[in-house]
Amino acid sequence: MIPELAQFRADIPMLLATLEAILADREARYPGNVADGKLSAEDAARGLTLSRAMVAEWRWATDPAAPALPPYGDDGHFGILNTLLAGDAATMALRARQKARAAPHDTQASQRADHCEAIAWLQQDQPNVPGISRLSWHESIDRRVARRFAEARVE
Repeated sequence: MIPELAQFRADIPMLLATLEAILADREARYPGNVADGKLSAEDAARGLTLSRAMVAEWRWATDPAAPALPPYGDDGHFGILNTLLAGDAATMALRARQKARAAPHDTQASQRADHCEAIAWLQQDQPNVPGISRLSWHESIDRRVARRFAEARVE
């Protein structure tokens, strides 16, 4: 893994847990928010689709048995274009940081904001390779290299 991403390697499972908690929170809150008129059904469906796709990508990144990268379809590698996932992650990070600033003594809110900012950075498109997140790009390369080394040892 390249040096700028190496610092996140050990944190990826923890960041996935944060994403799973956010998804669970959305799944619990959105139906009530729609019923109360705080959120449109379309926005709720979009938010859930984004969260589920991001969780799927991060689960893939933590599964060493997964293939190099799921095939790229019309909607990206994980069922939705990464540009949309990156936008949702950036918004999530901004909101988490706002909540942390509003409660400066809440260490959990501060930690969640830190996690969301790391997620947002890793979810950005890989520079010069639009359509794939930094996380997926480097995980895919790491797996290809590991597979080639394993194949070389067998021969």
